[in-house]
Amino acid sequence: EEDLGTDVARSVAQHLLVYMRRSAGQSQFSAALKLPAPRTPLAQAVAEYVANDPTRPTSVTELAAHVNVSPRHLTRVIREELGVTPSAYITSLRLELAVNQLENGRTVAESAAAAGFSSAAALRRAFVDRYRTTPSAYQRRFRSPSVGIVPDDEPAA
Repeated sequence: EEDLGTDVARSVAQHLLVYMRRSAGQSQFSAALKLPAPRTPLAQAVAEYVANDPTRPTSVTELAAHVNVSPRHLTRVIREELGVTPSAYITSLRLELAVNQLENGRTVAESAAAAGFSSAAALRRAFVDRYRTTPSAYQRRFRSPSVGIVPDDEPAA
């Protein structure tokens, strides 16, 4: 990054990032790497604040207060810079964290708590919306082979 800049570093990271056993419908890159790099100090401050602790309960109003701007201005800047709303950005980071937890054998409830979702049900809703499968179904398919069997804590559909 220091030698060639953020854009080149991000592009190289995207090309080097490889996941094992992903089906064609699964995302191949980190959510943070898929989003454009923040360019302005405001967007950089927000991205850093969220990335430092995606489990922190964070509303747009709280983010705006953190960077000393109005919620409307923050939403406009983040949408222009990152192509998503502040809430969508936070959800992407949280989903990425939850996926990592699931792949490492944590239960849906544990993954939801570790990723900052208010409940396992909130994780399930966001997960199904993004990945078109439930967290438990994803976990059964993509869990690391070195991790033991985890009980399915989702209610039957």
